[in-house]
Amino acid sequence: HVWRNKHFRWVAPDGKTKVLYLQVFPYNVAWKLGAFNMNPKPYTDAPGRDSAHFACTPLNGSGEFTFPNFVFNETAALEKAGSPYDIYPCAWSLSDNAPVDVDLPDYVKKWNESYAYPRLVIASASTIANAFETRFGKVIPEVRGDLTEYWTDGLGTDARRVGYNRPAKEMLVQAEILSTMLGGKPLPAADSYAAWRWIQLGTEHTWGYMMPDQPIAKTIEATKASYFEKARDTSRAVLGKTVDPIVKPWSDTITVFNTLAWPRTDPILIPAADCKGFASVEDTTSQRLSTGELVFLASEIPALGSRTYKLSKNVVESRHKSMVVGNTLENDLVKATLDPQTGDIASLVDKKTGHEFVNAESPYRLNSYRYLRGGDAPAKATGPTEVKITIKENGPVVASLLVESKAEGCNKLTREIRIIAGKPQIEIVNTVDKIATRAKEGIHFAFAFNLPKDATARMDIPWGVMNPVTDQIDGANKNWLACQRWIDVSGADCGVTWVPVEASIVQFGDITANLLGAVARSSWKKEIGDTRTIVSWALNNHWHTNFPLEQGGIIPFNYAILPHGAYDPVVANRFGLEQNQPLIAVPTEKREETKAAVALDNPRIFISTLKPSDDGQATILRLRSLSDKPETVKLSFPAGKPKSIELSDAMESAGKKAGSNVSLLPCGTATLILRMK
Repeated sequence: HVWRNKHFRWVAPDGKTKVLYLQVFPYNVAWKLGAFNMNPKPYTDAPGRDSAHFACTPLNGSGEFTFPNFVFNETAALEKAGSPYDIYPCAWSLSDNAPVDVDLPDYVKKWNESYAYPRLVIASASTIANAFETRFGKVIPEVRGDLTEYWTDGLGTDARRVGYNRPAKEMLVQAEILSTMLGGKPLPAADSYAAWRWIQLGTEHTWGYMMPDQPIAKTIEATKASYFEKARDTSRAVLGKTVDPIVKPWSDTITVFNTLAWPRTDPILIPAADCKGFASVEDTTSQRLSTGELVFLASEIPALGSRTYKLSKNVVESRHKSMVVGNTLENDLVKATLDPQTGDIASLVDKKTGHEFVNAESPYRLNSYRYLRGGDAPAKATGPTEVKITIKENGPVVASLLVESKAEGCNKLTREIRIIAGKPQIEIVNTVDKIATRAKEGIHFAFAFNLPKDATARMDIPWGVMNPVTDQIDGANKNWLACQRWIDVSGADCGVTWVPVEASIVQFGDITANLLGAVARSSWKKEIGDTRTIVSWALNNHWHTNFPLEQGGIIPFNYAILPHGAYDPVVANRFGLEQNQPLIAVPTEKREETKAAVALDNPRIFISTLKPSDDGQATILRLRSLSDKPETVKLSFPAGKPKSIELSDAMESAGKKAGSNVSLLPCGTATLILRMK
């Protein structure tokens, strides 16, 4: 409503990229005018036409045409407002997911025969956009900021399967990078295309039906579910084919690959079936988990490189200092204590500074479960009951506490909180055994951080970093937002980077995602809220059409928290990427050594894409800047310098020649073609 007929050019953070935004409202004029007549009638005047087509005519209850009134009222309103435009984009939609209005061409013809002005034209989106650019290119205003949208609530209606899509996307990016590391052979085009296609089909915002109680709804719902499942399965298959040439099943040699452009140290899990007969890993610290898996610490894996480890049958006695005492997890860097009554993280201390990161004055702590019925007030949300805390793991690599409890909306709730030796973060695995119900509900995990009042929140979003308090434009959604990989909230001296792996929808300050159906505009928040409290909106069934009305079964939600000092975009971004793109370990016949295809000298620039070109003749490198200022990065090539470097568009079409020094605009990107021959 804020931008009704107020079209603009959206300007990206780089200050150069612009997108024409045409606010068409209402988006379903035909529905508003009562044109939706679902009774099929035969077409006796059109030979060969199927009599089952829907005939939809713009009539009101009395049978009078109302479209002329709509046209004249809207054009009069534009003239009164002093609008510079004499084009009115009209979205003629019968309803959500409705059939095409087959009578529209006849009605447009009749209108143009009856009226001299305005003329009606059935047009595509590109035709309308081009008309605006041609006629009004010099007067269309420019707008900067984030127009946070409202339909992301649908992501929570099938949380388990939506949780397949985000890791699947990251896995495909890793497969592309890994194929470059292993020699530059392109991924199988059909397989890669299929995987991205399933991800896109799953990402599309709706499940696609109007009446959930109709039998066809379950068929449509199952079809949508298959998109997520196929995205997961095809992404795994693509990664499997990428490493297949070097894999030797049941080998005692494990090669660990780092697909990110900086050295990393992280734990590696070897499935129980793959480590039978082995007790440890040579030249590093290892641990047998309660699940039968073997975990070891892969240390300083080179940027875009690898390191090889050997499994051993020797039992290595560990005299490590226990990282679990009672309800407390502690390593040399962080200390986390759980509340025995709630299972929440009641204390999180950075041992270097002594700062306490849990807000003791909040009704929440960290990882506080809350179940809210329908549109109830946040104060009515319920927490877990009958909490039991036990030690799950206690070794030299990983230590964890398992919190088991009852929780409203669930058969069972389990929360595992773990720390890793030598790592400054805590990791959380929440598992909801969900009871399916059509009663309106929402599950939330709240994180109330103790940070300065002037702390600034920053969210990683696709191709940018947003401050939700200052960077939203008028009309943006403040009740819930979605992040890409991480959210950072920092004051001058301390802050946290918070990473959700599956559940990307968040609320700030409190539970504010308690609006049901088509609510009045006055119900939406006017302010973001206190960003020092992040509430993860894990799942819901709030909307009454287009999305699943119930969900049940086992649903995991993974989170990670990194306490730190002042905000550093490099630290935040690297932490977010590391949680979403883990080290890749595969059994190999021999030691696999790789050299980085490219290295960067500016940490504020990172690699978004590194892949063999589609034609197999070059390497595609896409860089992204985290900086709000212009940046320059110098490229070097440890694995061999390319013969030529060219700028490229998204379609891998070569542009101008480029050198080893690449300049990027603020929060900008650059795509290069590296030709080795």
